Amino acid sequence: MVALPLFIFMGIMLDRSGIAERLMNSLVRVMGGLRGGYAVTVVIVGVLLAASTGIVGASVVLLGMLSIGPMLKANYNKSLAVGTACSVGTLGILVPPSIMLVLMADRLGTSEASVGRLFMGALIPGVMLGVMYIAFIIIAAYIKKDLAPAPKDREPLNGRALLEVLIAVLPPWR
Repeated sequence: MVALPLFIFMGIMLDRSGIAERLMNSLVRVMGGLRGGYAVTVVIVGVLLAASTGIVGASVVLLGMLSIGPMLKANYNKSLAVGTACSVGTLGILVPPSIMLVLMADRLGTSEASVGRLFMGALIPGVMLGVMYIAFIIIAAYIKKDLAPAPKDREPLNGRALLEVLIAVLPPWR
């Protein structure tokens, strides 16, 4: 039970420090040329948020605040924009470490359902679900062109954009 306040603290720190927003912006520069690239970026950031916070509410709110407005400005379909933020935000209960899995292990109280075993059992389904979200977005965006239009004013991809993504995913040192 000691882990619960730490999960909440991590979610607050990611929100207040701007790390999640910086990661989102740098990934958009890399994935921006892809039709549906912003939604794919939301999925990637959502999986990383789920892995670092484990809280559904914090992930959904943060992803909604960071992504829905810019996706709608880029003429994304409203259902795709909102659905992506909401569905990816719910991965917080599945991608380890997860508060739900910690609480479930505590309530079950058996060695067969330890926190570590539940984490191992949820890792592959959580990552698979993220990959399937990405595949759906890309396929749907190419089949139905107005769902997620390709950006017209995209900056060319360069080494600086890739370096910004690397810096954004590394632990902060300042």
